[in-house]
Amino acid sequence: MYVHQQQRSKKVSQIIKKSSTDHRRGSHTLWIAWTVRPSILWLFHPEPSYHLQFVLHVSLFAGKMLVILRDGRKLHGVLRSYDQFANLVLEDTVERIYHGNAFAESWHGLFLIRGENVVLLGEIDLDQEDEVPLRQVEYHQLQPYHKGDIEAKKHRDESRAQILYETKGFSKEGGEGDGY
Repeated sequence: MYVHQQQRSKKVSQIIKKSSTDHRRGSHTLWIAWTVRPSILWLFHPEPSYHLQFVLHVSLFAGKMLVILRDGRKLHGVLRSYDQFANLVLEDTVERIYHGNAFAESWHGLFLIRGENVVLLGEIDLDQEDEVPLRQVEYHQLQPYHKGDIEAKKHRDESRAQILYETKGFSKEGGEGDGY
């Protein structure tokens, strides 16, 4: 067993040396090697800060996340995947709506979100989530009030945009060159 451990540590040191030489050439190669116990995976990279980045990256997939979309919807779920365009896959997803001191949830399950619609992605503290001072009601009871809030906000935004257009010289939304 001891000889096997020595051979393994020699391989690990060779990998570290190769990683260091690759890094000097400008390569960003990540070398993976097994430690003495095969169940533990070590990541060898020339920069120690990379280990912290990896741990933070993995911890994103462990907790419940809040995603706020461009249209104002608030989704709660477990992050399962994402890509370079911020496309997200959430599992056990619920959509929450709020009005006054009440909230309601609508179950969506597995949810794929296109990255261009994401405004905010944040981790939810599970200890504080249980202490929310809002009362939960049925979705169908709160939905008419929530739709009224959305319409009122839309009307306020349109009025504000009209005032800015008339008094301050701002352009109207959706005009020429406003494709995004």
